[in-house]
Amino acid sequence: MKLKVNNIRFSLKDIANSDTVVLVSASADREYKDGKATGTIIGTRYQVVCPAAKYADFSVKVSGPQVITQEEIDAAVTPIEVSFEGFVGRFYRLDGASDYDFTAKADEIIVVKAKG
Repeated sequence: MKLKVNNIRFSLKDIANSDTVVLVSASADREYKDGKATGTIIGTRYQVVCPAAKYADFSVKVSGPQVITQEEIDAAVTPIEVSFEGFVGRFYRLDGASDYDFTAKADEIIVVKAKG
């Protein structure tokens, strides 16, 4: 049996080399059915960067209400450090693609360093 990379699950520390990352943006995560957006907002997509991992970036989907707005992120004087409860990341590859992409979800976003 071959080991498939898309079956391996990663923690935030595995990916970011840290328990925290820096929040870059927040946007609505919309529901899709049959490849088309339904217009229903099902959560928030938070874009983050990982200073401890050469500033790698990715987004994390969190269901439920948005905790921090893009306006709050833009107004912050210092970087907003966050962590995620229930974080699970994995690599996947679309049919016919040669490269892997990364997807992540979490149960909750936690602001570690207060907005400045």
